[in-house]
Amino acid sequence: GWYHSHPHITVLPSHVDVKTQAMYQMLDAGFIGLIFSVFNSAPSKEQTIQVTAFQSLPGSAGAAGGLQGVSSADLAGLDLQTQEALRASAAEHLQESSGSSWQRKEVPLAVLQDGSNPSTLSDYVEVQKMLLAEEQAAHQQHKASSSSSSKSSNTSSIHE
Repeated sequence: GWYHSHPHITVLPSHVDVKTQAMYQMLDAGFIGLIFSVFNSAPSKEQTIQVTAFQSLPGSAGAAGGLQGVSSADLAGLDLQTQEALRASAAEHLQESSGSSWQRKEVPLAVLQDGSNPSTLSDYVEVQKMLLAEEQAAHQQHKASSSSSSKSSNTSSIHE
C-alpha cells in the first residue's frame, strides 16, 4: 500500500487520494491507503492524532449524493465550519465529476500495543518507521535485481 499525511486537516481522503488509491489497486487489489492527520486541535484545544485506512470502490458520482463513504461519526469530531467545508467540497466535486467516480471504503485498522499504556504519538511514529523500512527494503531489492540483470545483459552482448 501507500501512506501520506494531512497535517492540520482531517484524515478523510480527498477525491484525489481516492483516485490515487484506485490506481494502486489496479496494480494489486490488496493495496491499502493510510492517511495520518497530525498537529490537529480539537474544539477543546487538545492536540489530536488520527489515522485512517481505506480502499477505493467504483461508484456512480451522483448515486448517493453528499459525502459518499463518510459517516456521521467521521464528522462528529469536527467543528461546524470544517463540516460545512467538507460538504461544499463534496458538492463541488459532484458537479465536476462526469460518468463514474470512485468512493472510499474504510478498512478497519488497529494499532496494537504491548500493555496498559494508552496510544501515544510514538505508537503512530513506529507504524510509519515500519512502513518506511519496508519501502526501503523493497527499493534496495529492486535496485539489486536491476543491477544484476543489467550486468548479465552486458555480459551476453559481449559474448555474442
